[in-house]
Amino acid sequence: MRSLFFIGSMLLTMSNAYGDSLFTTKVSRPGEDILTFSDDGRSASIRVLARNEDTGGRFSAAEHFMPAGYDGRGFHVHHGIVQAIYVVSGSVTVKLIERCKSRTITLSEGSFLSIAPEVHHTFHTEFGVKLLAIDAPGDLIPMFEAMAGIDRTQSKKQQEQELSEIRKKRYDNDFTAAICEQDL
Repeated sequence: MRSLFFIGSMLLTMSNAYGDSLFTTKVSRPGEDILTFSDDGRSASIRVLARNEDTGGRFSAAEHFMPAGYDGRGFHVHHGIVQAIYVVSGSVTVKLIERCKSRTITLSEGSFLSIAPEVHHTFHTEFGVKLLAIDAPGDLIPMFEAMAGIDRTQSKKQQEQELSEIRKKRYDNDFTAAICEQDL
């Protein structure tokens, strides 16, 4: 129930800030619009709640399901996206590097984290997690759609090459950016 209140409050705030005329009506029901992908041999999935085009380009929202032992594949950065993360159930450990200072935060059910643009981050879930992620103004959903489209009958090496190509397109999900000046 807390997560529904959170979602409603966030969408109402965004609606008031940007004007209702930018939004289309979007209903997402359990079991609909689910993308499943494999990363590091572990399957994860997201349920798309709202795409950029549903919100006048202001934000996208997705419910993420990650199994125990799932890793975020190393540090990455979003140059123009603010990520808002709300943990619905389970827990996730997030590592952040902001202005060359590192910190690790464990988020459990009911926790909220906002990650500003240019903050490098990665994550790990030891026991599994279900979370809500809202990306504003960006849209990472096309990246997850591309990942879900990888042919799982290919060799692991071919799958990794395809995943690498998807990541090179970035979708404002940069795995190559230097973290601190000493990395340049």
